[in-house]
Amino acid sequence: MGVLHLPCGAPCSIHSASDATPFCRFFRQVCRWPFWRKSIGTHCERMIAVLREKDDIRIFILFLLRNIGYPLSYYDLHDVVTQDGYVNSFDCTECIDDLVKNGNLLLTQENGKDMYAITEQGCLVADELNSRLLHTIREKSLRSAFRFMDFKKKGSRVICRVKPNMDTTYEITCGVAERDRDLMMITVHVDNDSTKERILHNFDERPEAVYRGMMALLTGEMNYLFEDSD
Repeated sequence: MGVLHLPCGAPCSIHSASDATPFCRFFRQVCRWPFWRKSIGTHCERMIAVLREKDDIRIFILFLLRNIGYPLSYYDLHDVVTQDGYVNSFDCTECIDDLVKNGNLLLTQENGKDMYAITEQGCLVADELNSRLLHTIREKSLRSAFRFMDFKKKGSRVICRVKPNMDTTYEITCGVAERDRDLMMITVHVDNDSTKERILHNFDERPEAVYRGMMALLTGEMNYLFEDSD
Protein backbone atom coordinates (compact mmCIF):
# COMPACT_ATOMS: atom_id res chain seq x y z
CA MET A 1 0.00 0.00 0.00
CA GLY A 2 1.41 3.40 -0.99
CA VAL A 3 2.27 6.14 1.43
CA LEU A 4 -0.22 9.01 1.56
CA HIS A 5 0.71 12.44 2.87
CA LEU A 6 -1.38 13.78 5.71
CA PRO A 7 -2.78 17.33 5.60
CA CYS A 8 0.19 18.46 7.70
CA GLY A 9 2.60 17.16 5.05
CA ALA A 10 3.82 14.15 7.02
CA PRO A 11 3.76 10.71 5.32
CA CYS A 12 1.25 8.24 6.70
CA SER A 13 0.05 4.74 5.86
CA ILE A 14 -2.60 4.27 8.55
CA HIS A 15 -5.48 2.52 6.83
CA SER A 16 -6.53 -0.08 9.40
CA ALA A 17 -6.72 -0.78 13.10
CA SER A 18 -3.52 -2.84 12.86
CA ASP A 19 -1.52 0.38 12.65
CA ALA A 20 -3.10 1.85 15.79
CA THR A 21 -2.12 1.52 19.44
CA PRO A 22 -2.90 -1.77 21.28
CA PHE A 23 -5.74 -0.08 23.16
CA CYS A 24 -7.31 1.27 19.94
CA ARG A 25 -7.07 -2.17 18.32
CA PHE A 26 -8.74 -3.73 21.36
CA PHE A 27 -11.45 -1.05 21.54
CA ARG A 28 -12.32 -1.30 17.85
CA GLN A 29 -12.47 -5.10 18.06
CA VAL A 30 -14.71 -5.03 21.13
CA CYS A 31 -17.04 -2.49 19.48
CA ARG A 32 -17.76 -5.11 16.80
CA TRP A 33 -19.41 -7.36 19.41
CA PRO A 34 -23.22 -7.03 18.94
CA PHE A 35 -24.09 -6.55 22.62
CA TRP A 36 -21.31 -4.03 23.21
CA ARG A 37 -22.17 -2.10 20.04
CA LYS A 38 -25.82 -1.94 21.07
CA SER A 39 -25.35 -0.82 24.66
CA ILE A 40 -22.03 0.23 26.16
CA GLY A 41 -20.01 0.77 22.99
CA THR A 42 -21.96 3.73 21.67
CA HIS A 43 -21.75 5.51 25.02
CA CYS A 44 -17.99 4.98 25.22
CA GLU A 45 -17.49 6.25 21.68
CA ARG A 46 -19.27 9.46 22.62
CA MET A 47 -17.05 9.88 25.67
CA ILE A 48 -13.82 9.76 23.64
CA ALA A 49 -15.21 11.56 20.61
CA VAL A 50 -13.41 14.90 21.09
CA LEU A 51 -10.69 15.31 18.44
CA ARG A 52 -7.38 16.45 19.89
CA GLU A 53 -4.79 15.36 17.32
CA LYS A 54 -4.22 18.08 14.73
CA ASP A 55 -4.04 15.55 11.87
CA ASP A 56 -7.45 14.16 12.85
CA ILE A 57 -8.90 17.68 13.00
CA ARG A 58 -7.54 18.48 9.54
CA ILE A 59 -8.99 15.24 8.17
CA PHE A 60 -12.30 16.07 9.86
CA ILE A 61 -12.44 19.50 8.20
CA LEU A 62 -11.66 18.00 4.79
CA PHE A 63 -14.21 15.23 5.34
CA LEU A 64 -16.98 17.76 6.01
CA LEU A 65 -16.12 20.01 3.06
CA ARG A 66 -15.78 16.99 0.77
CA ASN A 67 -19.31 15.86 1.63
CA ILE A 68 -20.92 19.30 1.66
CA GLY A 69 -19.68 19.71 -1.90
CA TYR A 70 -19.34 23.49 -2.24
CA PRO A 71 -17.16 26.29 -0.79
CA LEU A 72 -18.01 27.83 2.59
CA SER A 73 -17.19 31.16 4.17
CA TYR A 74 -14.84 31.08 7.14
CA TYR A 75 -17.68 31.63 9.60
CA ASP A 76 -19.85 28.88 8.13
CA LEU A 77 -16.93 26.46 7.97
CA HIS A 78 -15.97 27.29 11.55
CA ASP A 79 -19.53 26.75 12.80
CA VAL A 80 -19.97 23.49 10.89
CA VAL A 81 -16.70 22.11 12.29
CA THR A 82 -17.22 23.20 15.92
CA GLN A 83 -20.99 22.91 16.41
CA ASP A 84 -20.99 19.37 17.84
CA GLY A 85 -18.09 20.02 20.23
CA TYR A 86 -15.62 17.64 18.57
CA VAL A 87 -13.21 20.49 17.77
CA ASN A 88 -12.56 23.68 19.73
CA SER A 89 -12.53 27.09 18.07
CA PHE A 90 -8.77 27.72 18.38
CA ASP A 91 -7.79 24.37 16.85
CA CYS A 92 -10.33 24.84 14.06
CA THR A 93 -8.87 28.22 13.05
CA GLU A 94 -5.30 26.93 13.20
CA CYS A 95 -6.06 23.82 11.15
CA ILE A 96 -7.97 25.75 8.47
CA ASP A 97 -4.90 27.95 7.98
CA ASP A 98 -2.66 24.87 7.82
CA LEU A 99 -4.87 23.25 5.18
CA VAL A 100 -4.66 26.35 2.99
CA LYS A 101 -0.86 26.48 3.33
CA ASN A 102 -0.55 22.78 2.47
CA GLY A 103 -2.73 23.02 -0.63
CA ASN A 104 -5.65 20.98 0.70
CA LEU A 105 -7.95 24.00 0.83
CA LEU A 106 -8.12 26.87 -1.65
CA LEU A 107 -8.97 30.37 -0.42
CA THR A 108 -11.02 32.19 -3.08
CA GLN A 109 -13.13 35.33 -3.34
CA GLU A 110 -16.87 35.25 -4.01
CA ASN A 111 -18.81 38.52 -4.02
CA GLY A 112 -16.05 40.11 -1.98
CA LYS A 113 -16.15 37.35 0.66
CA ASP A 114 -13.40 34.84 1.48
CA MET A 115 -14.53 31.32 0.61
CA TYR A 116 -12.82 28.01 1.37
CA ALA A 117 -12.98 25.23 -1.23
CA ILE A 118 -11.47 21.76 -1.00
CA THR A 119 -8.81 20.99 -3.63
CA GLU A 120 -8.28 17.76 -5.55
CA GLN A 121 -5.46 16.91 -3.14
CA GLY A 122 -7.77 17.62 -0.21
CA CYS A 123 -10.43 15.32 -1.67
CA LEU A 124 -7.87 12.54 -1.94
CA VAL A 125 -6.87 12.96 1.69
CA ALA A 126 -10.50 13.03 2.83
CA ASP A 127 -11.37 9.88 0.87
CA GLU A 128 -8.30 7.93 1.96
CA LEU A 129 -8.11 8.90 5.64
CA ASN A 130 -11.66 9.59 6.85
CA SER A 131 -11.74 6.06 8.30
CA ARG A 132 -9.44 7.35 11.05
CA LEU A 133 -12.47 9.17 12.44
CA LEU A 134 -14.96 7.23 14.54
CA HIS A 135 -18.12 6.25 12.67
CA THR A 136 -20.24 8.09 15.25
CA ILE A 137 -18.29 11.29 14.63
CA ARG A 138 -18.65 11.05 10.86
CA GLU A 139 -22.34 10.23 11.03
CA LYS A 140 -23.38 12.87 13.56
CA SER A 141 -21.18 15.65 12.15
CA LEU A 142 -22.50 15.16 8.61
CA ARG A 143 -26.09 15.18 9.82
CA SER A 144 -25.43 18.34 11.80
CA ALA A 145 -23.59 19.97 8.89
CA PHE A 146 -26.42 19.38 6.40
CA ARG A 147 -28.97 20.58 8.95
CA PHE A 148 -26.90 23.71 9.63
CA MET A 149 -26.62 24.57 5.94
CA ASP A 150 -30.29 23.81 5.28
CA PHE A 151 -31.40 25.94 8.22
CA LYS A 152 -29.03 28.71 7.15
CA LYS A 153 -30.58 28.83 3.69
CA LYS A 154 -34.01 29.13 5.28
CA GLY A 155 -32.82 31.45 8.03
CA SER A 156 -33.87 28.83 10.61
CA ARG A 157 -32.28 27.93 13.93
CA VAL A 158 -32.82 25.29 16.62
CA ILE A 159 -33.58 26.37 20.19
CA CYS A 160 -33.13 24.10 23.20
CA ARG A 161 -33.08 25.36 26.80
CA VAL A 162 -33.10 23.63 30.18
CA LYS A 163 -34.13 25.38 33.39
CA PRO A 164 -33.73 23.50 36.72
CA ASN A 165 -36.67 24.04 39.08
CA MET A 166 -36.54 24.40 42.86
CA ASP A 167 -38.33 21.04 43.30
CA THR A 168 -35.52 19.20 41.41
CA THR A 169 -37.62 18.93 38.22
CA TYR A 170 -36.62 20.47 34.90
CA GLU A 171 -38.33 22.85 32.51
CA ILE A 172 -37.29 22.03 28.93
CA THR A 173 -38.03 24.31 26.00
CA CYS A 174 -37.47 23.03 22.46
CA GLY A 175 -38.20 25.05 19.36
CA VAL A 176 -37.46 25.90 15.76
CA ALA A 177 -37.30 29.57 14.76
CA GLU A 178 -37.15 31.08 11.30
CA ARG A 179 -35.84 34.61 10.90
CA ASP A 180 -38.08 36.78 13.11
CA ARG A 181 -40.71 34.19 14.06
CA ASP A 182 -41.06 30.95 15.99
CA LEU A 183 -42.18 27.98 13.89
CA MET A 184 -42.56 25.78 16.96
CA MET A 185 -41.94 26.27 20.66
CA ILE A 186 -42.70 23.50 23.17
CA THR A 187 -42.16 23.64 26.94
CA VAL A 188 -42.41 20.48 29.05
CA HIS A 189 -41.62 19.65 32.67
CA VAL A 190 -39.88 16.39 33.57
CA ASP A 191 -38.99 14.98 36.96
CA ASN A 192 -35.81 12.97 36.30
CA ASP A 193 -32.44 13.24 34.58
CA SER A 194 -33.02 10.23 32.33
CA THR A 195 -36.09 11.72 30.64
CA LYS A 196 -34.39 15.10 30.36
CA GLU A 197 -31.36 13.58 28.61
CA ARG A 198 -33.52 11.54 26.22
CA ILE A 199 -35.51 14.61 25.21
CA LEU A 200 -32.40 16.73 24.69
CA HIS A 201 -30.62 14.00 22.73
CA ASN A 202 -33.58 13.21 20.51
CA PHE A 203 -34.37 16.84 19.71
CA ASP A 204 -30.71 17.63 19.05
CA GLU A 205 -30.44 14.65 16.68
CA ARG A 206 -33.62 15.29 14.68
CA PRO A 207 -35.37 18.63 15.30
CA GLU A 208 -36.91 18.58 11.82
CA ALA A 209 -38.53 15.19 12.50
CA VAL A 210 -39.94 16.42 15.83
CA TYR A 211 -41.35 19.50 14.09
CA ARG A 212 -42.94 17.42 11.33
CA GLY A 213 -44.33 14.99 13.92
CA MET A 214 -45.91 17.78 15.96
CA MET A 215 -47.52 19.25 12.83
CA ALA A 216 -48.85 15.82 11.86
CA LEU A 217 -50.38 15.35 15.31
CA LEU A 218 -51.91 18.83 15.43
CA THR A 219 -53.38 18.61 11.92
CA GLY A 220 -54.93 15.19 12.55
CA GLU A 221 -52.74 13.29 10.11
CA MET A 222 -51.87 10.83 12.88
CA ASN A 223 -55.28 10.53 14.56
CA TYR A 224 -55.16 6.79 13.91
CA LEU A 225 -52.76 6.57 16.84
CA PHE A 226 -55.60 7.51 19.19
CA GLU A 227 -58.34 5.40 17.66
CA ASP A 228 -59.90 2.68 19.81
CA SER A 229 -58.74 -0.71 18.55
CA ASP A 230 -61.93 -2.45 19.73
